[in-house]
Amino acid sequence: MNFWRLQGWLYEALFALVPHRNLVADTATSATKNPGRVLDAGCGTGRLSKYAQREIVGVDFSDTMLRVARKRGNKFVQADLCGSWPFADTTFATVVSLNVLYALPDPKTMLAEAFRVLEPGGELWLASPTSEQLMPLVREHFRLATTKELLISILNIPRFIAWGLNLTIRGLFDNSEFHFYSGDELVGMCESVGFTVRSVTPCYAGIDAMIIARKR
Repeated sequence: MNFWRLQGWLYEALFALVPHRNLVADTATSATKNPGRVLDAGCGTGRLSKYAQREIVGVDFSDTMLRVARKRGNKFVQADLCGSWPFADTTFATVVSLNVLYALPDPKTMLAEAFRVLEPGGELWLASPTSEQLMPLVREHFRLATTKELLISILNIPRFIAWGLNLTIRGLFDNSEFHFYSGDELVGMCESVGFTVRSVTPCYAGIDAMIIARKR
């Protein structure tokens, strides 16, 4: 059984956490302002398309996540994120990838594919965790959450426990190794495939770096 096949059933619970929901919603608002097609690389359950309120193409390798995503409409495609994506060169104006790169065995291939499918002048919005610490995320949730949001998160505790157990035993599965790259390492990988990095900012309760890069 693949680690992400199991995790796909639990992924929606993350949206009970205010910082996670804000990361997706804020990126959807900012990254999709410009006209042109948008690709969500590692789209998970397709929430970016919901918050963007526009057509977004999504690609992911998890069939369980895509099963949920396809209920939201738009076009979602199953493919190996570290392989060749089923899109032509210079197809998209924007590629977004949130909390995906750290879980990939070959992140440079994923970035090279993002570069290939972007049109000249297109932008990559990439968020990836620089730390495996989760407590900043929990503290930020309790700081920002309303009473209703706290109640929703409490109701999701069984799913959070299942998520944690799955993480604990992930060494039993294939493709379950995580890599927490520093901001400088993320910049270096983006530049190595041809991107010009425009900005690097902390996000997601400070445990992620958000890279905005442009295809020269």
